[in-house]
Amino acid sequence: MQTDLRYSLYALLDDPDQVVVRSITAEILRQGPEMLSDLEEMVLHEADPTVKEEVAHRLEEIYYEMVIHAMNEAASPEEGEQFQLLDFAVLLTKLLYRGEDWRELVNSFVGKSADMVKELSSGMTAMESCGVFNHIFFHRFGFKALPSDDLSPEYQMPATILNRAEGGKHVLMLLYFMFVQDCSLPIFPVEYRNTMIPAWIEDDKVLFCINVFNKGELFFLPEQEFVRREYGLVPYAYLKELHSLFLKEGDGMRATLLERILPNYKTLADS
Repeated sequence: MQTDLRYSLYALLDDPDQVVVRSITAEILRQGPEMLSDLEEMVLHEADPTVKEEVAHRLEEIYYEMVIHAMNEAASPEEGEQFQLLDFAVLLTKLLYRGEDWRELVNSFVGKSADMVKELSSGMTAMESCGVFNHIFFHRFGFKALPSDDLSPEYQMPATILNRAEGGKHVLMLLYFMFVQDCSLPIFPVEYRNTMIPAWIEDDKVLFCINVFNKGELFFLPEQEFVRREYGLVPYAYLKELHSLFLKEGDGMRATLLERILPNYKTLADS
């Protein structure tokens, strides 16, 4: 039955009728990534070059719709669920750079995070735990921000910084929080004079703040001068910067893709 459906959908992918196009698109989205992958495999064997080009183009459009839908769904977690930053980074990589970069991202991140967890002991104080975490992140793994804010978007991608250890300030901040969340450390974003800063928070009290641009230096701020935020602020701040970079680069396609998800991530940040 699934094979019959696959062939039926494929046969209609180059139909010029927009009602048919919308219906086929909705069904492929409902069936999910496996069906899309099967159809993309079929188009590789298409003998008619005109049909092949049209069907490949339509499947590419459906691919983007599928990832955008998944990203917008992720931006509305169920009540009580925590927004997952690794999932966000994977989906964003799928959205902006089709291919296998996302697998490399996951493998590299999971391996490094497992190394961190092994060295974090439940008997440590907050400063000791943060010190160990920062030592591994900044010294052993060597993560750091490149000196210029005016970098190409490639240097703001999670997969890039995981491979090269260097990237823009905004992706370094995202990566820091990704590891923090995966290691279950009580570090959350706070806003201070419109700047996002990681802070160690216990019992609703900020114990100290962390400067990710100076190898994790710990510092203190008057608590009444900042606002505690949740992890949802992290992807939104990152997406805004990434969108600006794509516009500056003249990459209208990727800028437009981000515009399809930015409103939902603004809502997530404000919630």
